[in-house]
Amino acid sequence: MARSQGAESESIEAFEHLLEHDSEDHAARLNLAQMLSWSGKYQASEEHFEYLLAHAKDGDVLETSRQGLADLAAWSGRHRQAYDGYLWQLKGDPESVASGRDMYLGSQR
Repeated sequence: MARSQGAESESIEAFEHLLEHDSEDHAARLNLAQMLSWSGKYQASEEHFEYLLAHAKDGDVLETSRQGLADLAAWSGRHRQAYDGYLWQLKGDPESVASGRDMYLGSQR
């Protein structure tokens, strides 16, 4: 476990270092936001996802940021906000609706 946490901290530091040199590196910011969320640093992660939603143009970055914010809301007990985030995402991508339905039905078997 300590080894994993050490690698996680090193990854976070590496992405922070990249952003010090190029604050508009959206791929690095997205990776940092994800690493922070997975390590339980929800507030810092949320700030990076929000930044990306305000500044990124790439559709994949925007979609992953919206997903990240919905996940953070779910993980921190803000279920209504998570529900709204997931619903908004599903409405924007009809293929996700079918995929989400299939995953749900598969988990009920």
